[in-house]
Amino acid sequence: MNDEAASALVLIPFIFFGIIYLLWFALLILMIIFSIASTIFWFLMLIDAIQREEKDYPSPNDKVVWVLVIALVGFIGALAYYFIVKKNSNK
Repeated sequence: MNDEAASALVLIPFIFFGIIYLLWFALLILMIIFSIASTIFWFLMLIDAIQREEKDYPSPNDKVVWVLVIALVGFIGALAYYFIVKKNSNK
């Protein structure tokens, strides 16, 4: 084996771990973007639930229940509110 082939073999682990590092960094960036987007979505659904009039809900206590669900459960509660209440309303 000549010196050029040996030096190329030495670089293979560095290239491999460089690619792994870039994929890890891309995953980190995607997680940060998802976290920011889900927090904004949660905040918007909480504001919508607070500002929505009680007559827009099926029963009078639903407003308090939905505000508590969104505030305490977080993103999953906001997602449920979006599909159950907001998407089915005329607003």
